[in-house]
Amino acid sequence: MAESITLENVSFKYPNSDKYALSFINLAVRKGEKIAILGENGSGKTTLSKVLLGLYPAEQGQILYDGKAITDFTKESFYAGISAIAQDFVSYNLTVRENVAISDIARIDDDPAIQATLSDAGMVENNLDAMMGREFGGKELSGGQWQKLAIARGLFKESEIILLDEPTSALDPLIETEILTKFIKAAEGKTALIISHRIGLCKLVDRIVVMKDGRVAETGTHSELIASSGKYAKLYKSQAKRYE
Repeated sequence: MAESITLENVSFKYPNSDKYALSFINLAVRKGEKIAILGENGSGKTTLSKVLLGLYPAEQGQILYDGKAITDFTKESFYAGISAIAQDFVSYNLTVRENVAISDIARIDDDPAIQATLSDAGMVENNLDAMMGREFGGKELSGGQWQKLAIARGLFKESEIILLDEPTSALDPLIETEILTKFIKAAEGKTALIISHRIGLCKLVDRIVVMKDGRVAETGTHSELIASSGKYAKLYKSQAKRYE
């Protein structure tokens, strides 16, 4: 398992753009850490997740996993240990079982693990062979239920690192906190990076990284950042009532 992930002076800009989406990012993540990467729309947090996963190549600097450059891994070996849930996750018109186990198809008959993962994602479904989605006569789910199913899919894969990009954007803030509390517990032992613009999970994680204009504006625990009265403290104050 990766003992550390390190970004050293990482910068990135999109093709045909003069503006850097990420500028000189320095960040170290330890094995087993739960980190929230927080920021408003356009702050660079989702771009950072793509660079971390090797989907976008850094224009400057380097991303290291245990001191080894991300470019030195084969795709197969690198992605075998990573699970990612994107904001635009796929809603499969398949059974519940297939929707979850598609991330680790060799374990498709492991009913106890599938049920446990669904529970960890805040979803109850007794019939694992129930078809999801109306296209083939199955049960249609709400946006939030599809999102829970996607989270279950990400948790089911026996990965070392899990990255969630806005994993609960379709959920009510209070339900979001409940689901993320379960997720943090279920991801024990894994390194988890959670991209969000909402502050509901920030008391649950080990560390918060606040992005602004493609840079790391602040980093620290919830208590440390509240005490510093910076950008995070203002963001927390503006959203806190949603979670009461």
